[in-house]
Amino acid sequence: MIIPGLVAAPIVATYVLKNSSVRGKVSPVIARIFSPVGFDYTSSVYLIAIIATGKDPYNDREFF
Repeated sequence: MIIPGLVAAPIVATYVLKNSSVRGKVSPVIARIFSPVGFDYTSSVYLIAIIATGKDPYNDREFF
């Protein structure tokens, strides 16, 4: 599924950009999907960094 999706992505993006009626409907859907994904990714990286360094940013003022 990944390879066909990567091949189809430019075609779908061109279609969405050319048709302004579709653009307004697709943007909120994409935002609803990727906003939580970005938050989860950022939170996971932050927690892994805290665990890996072994420092506590809440009690250690010299965290960085």
